[in-house]
Amino acid sequence: MLKVLVPTDFSKNANKAIEYAYKMAGKGKAEIILLHAYQVIDTNSASRKLLFEEYNYSIARKLHDELETQKRKIAKANPGIKVSAELYDNNINNSIVEASEKSAVDFIVMGTQGASGLKKVFMGSITASVIGNATVPVLAVPRSYKWTQPANILLATNSFETAPETIKPIIKIVELFHAHLHVIVFTDSDTAAADYISNENKLKVYQKELEKIFKEVKISSAHLKGSEFEDTMQQYINDNSIDMVAMITRKRSFLEKIFNRSVTKKMAYRTQIPLLAVPGADE
Repeated sequence: MLKVLVPTDFSKNANKAIEYAYKMAGKGKAEIILLHAYQVIDTNSASRKLLFEEYNYSIARKLHDELETQKRKIAKANPGIKVSAELYDNNINNSIVEASEKSAVDFIVMGTQGASGLKKVFMGSITASVIGNATVPVLAVPRSYKWTQPANILLATNSFETAPETIKPIIKIVELFHAHLHVIVFTDSDTAAADYISNENKLKVYQKELEKIFKEVKISSAHLKGSEFEDTMQQYINDNSIDMVAMITRKRSFLEKIFNRSVTKKMAYRTQIPLLAVPGADE
């Protein structure tokens, strides 16, 4: 059974993720787990302790009722889907990671603003943080995205992953929607010709390996060259009607985090189509 965790703050942004989750779930036996997290107000004052406890209890009751209403609404519209709900009194990022591990979910599906300017910092920061910390794949769905069944899914790679725990979630999504998998490798136009030739050869071998492992999946590949990864990839997305981008995330050192922001997180901020971020296998 496919298990999908969907964090919600009851906003339009979150509703977009919920819609995508039940479209996924509708493809077979599945369970959607709704999650809302809030933080209690605490005080050291004995005289005000009862007041704060009553306030926190009333907030929890209200949020619980909202979750239950949303759960019933989804279940009614999708009778074949199991829907449950979790309410956490903790930091949202920690709650998402904890709930995903506790329930052994296959995917976390989250809404993201997908906007430019300052909004992306605030509205996209939670999704980007979860991408960096979750141990399961995170599917970020832009608020502006209008549902269409994915026909073309793009895997952008430069490390040619074949570890089952890394590649299988991507193939699971591809098979779920009977989509065409496009595999691309990017080479910076400023690098030496030897690097381009090396990537070209590796890509040919990689496609054959994937075709051998996943015989029922239609796979094609492309070697892209340019000065900016995101712009070059966006052009490929536009030219090939890509409906979803998949990328592998990597744990980076302290210095790498300071000097080189994660490309996957950058894509989570700017993408206008769903982005699937899959944790890479430990090296």
